[in-house]
Amino acid sequence: MSKLKYFLAKCPRCNKFTGIRTSGRSRECPYCGARISQRDRASSTAYDGVGLADVVKAANELLDEKEEPRDTNGD
Repeated sequence: MSKLKYFLAKCPRCNKFTGIRTSGRSRECPYCGARISQRDRASSTAYDGVGLADVVKAANELLDEKEEPRDTNGD
């Protein structure tokens, strides 16, 4: 029995990262419900479930950091 493998994918609607099965054609975004297809892959590396969870978490944290407004007053 082979273990499932996943690619990192970025939702075209909400821009959040999630995983998509290497053998699957598409899936629903868990954040906004949009369809994510193999075209939306953000990596060519295949991860197991545990590895994917860490990669998705890190990618979304980086994305959130970029979206936070910066304090330009120097306070």
